[in-house]
Amino acid sequence: MRRMRVIFFDVDGVLLDSLPNHLKICEDLSRKYRLGLSIPTPAQFKKSARTGIRISPMKYFFMAVGFGESDAERADAYYQQHFIEEYAPSPFSHVAEVLQTLHKAGFVLGIVTANVRVNVERALGKSWELFDPRLRYTYDRGLTKMEALKAGAAELGVTTEEVVFVGDQLADRDAARAAGARFLGVTYGWAISPEDTGFEAVHDRWELAVRLLQMAPPTNEQLKVGLEHARGMYTYHAGQRYGSFSFFGALGTAIVGGIGALFSVDKIWSLDWPFAPLLAGVLGAGAILMLEFCHRLDKRNEQLVNCDKGLLEAVEHELAVRANLPAFEIIAAGEAVKKAWVSHSKIVPLFLRVLQLAVLGAFIASLGYWQWVKHHPASNGSIKFEINR
Repeated sequence: MRRMRVIFFDVDGVLLDSLPNHLKICEDLSRKYRLGLSIPTPAQFKKSARTGIRISPMKYFFMAVGFGESDAERADAYYQQHFIEEYAPSPFSHVAEVLQTLHKAGFVLGIVTANVRVNVERALGKSWELFDPRLRYTYDRGLTKMEALKAGAAELGVTTEEVVFVGDQLADRDAARAAGARFLGVTYGWAISPEDTGFEAVHDRWELAVRLLQMAPPTNEQLKVGLEHARGMYTYHAGQRYGSFSFFGALGTAIVGGIGALFSVDKIWSLDWPFAPLLAGVLGAGAILMLEFCHRLDKRNEQLVNCDKGLLEAVEHELAVRANLPAFEIIAAGEAVKKAWVSHSKIVPLFLRVLQLAVLGAFIASLGYWQWVKHHPASNGSIKFEINR
């Protein structure tokens, strides 16, 4: 089995959250050059980029959003001189931790990018030092990505089969294939979506670290780092899931209390026009959308926990095989982790759905209550009971 020793990273869209910054400079230069272009949003640009249109180096990025070739060339010159000063991007969250984990595990890290060195070095900050100085292939060095991958492997005296390239464009995949290297795509970047198939892909930065640690037969040192990383992430994400149960409970209480308070305000129910039902509808729609977001967030957290659990199982199994011992049991980090599996696998999704139905029911009830108040004005919105003696 091949042993992966070297990891090359594309930068923009993989390590740096820079797409909004690039679109912003396009917008400003379009205005400066009086081009009158309608610059796409990040979502629109990603959709266009997935069609295979060329978007790097930067000249082609400008052309992709509507610049003519001559305007794109002068815009590119301005970009190289001023981008990092005026539009400096930041790394994605957790990128520094991911790079530290991989570096500590003994992988050799490199960069292959169509961006210039000054932009990359300043944007990455201290993380720049984690990359082998021989393997920092920026646009300034004049190599294509395929050529850079081959040159990096030759520099270290390894085959390209021992190299993986992490990118966010189909062009990155093609460069890796042409060089004979493995490719790992990321769907949180510029031009790869979860629907793209035919290659391995990850959807967030923590999953990126886990997948890279899983992609090759590890050394003992890598196993130790992988075990430490997986346990830490398993504990963190499972703890988040368990902790979010309290948040969901508080949110549900607030929603029920808010709608209940609305029913107790007598005056708004006695108005001739349906202000109260409309208000209940707006609040209810907002609550339902919020609960749906929470439900999706919880499902995503579940995926992260399962991913961490998968790495833990893989590492512990490998340790068991090497030590000729029975398979280890996953060490759950405290009772919170154990409870997380029970409460979140069944209770939370059901709880969120029941809340949504309750909010919808409250809106329907509000229409009926408003009609009742209109036909019983003497009650002034309050239900009264009289006892005849």
